Amino acid sequence: MTALPVQVAVDRELILRLVLLDDTDSVEQAARKITDQVLGAFVPVREQPLTVSHQGRVLDPHRTLGACEVGPMDVLRVAYP
Repeated sequence: MTALPVQVAVDRELILRLVLLDDTDSVEQAARKITDQVLGAFVPVREQPLTVSHQGRVLDPHRTLGACEVGPMDVLRVAYP
């Protein structure tokens, strides 16, 4: 387990937030951690799964961040499809 600080934008937000994740977190776990404080407060909740994008590609929710080659201070975008 290695701490992984990443920059994130949720849905259509322009503000990047710094979030500390773990390289063994699945993409799905990371999406939940990222949106824990944001959904319902700044971004409306929808009955759809969230997607996580890294360098322009949508990540497989079952892979780990390490397996997806997400590195420290990379930018992740979490959004509804």
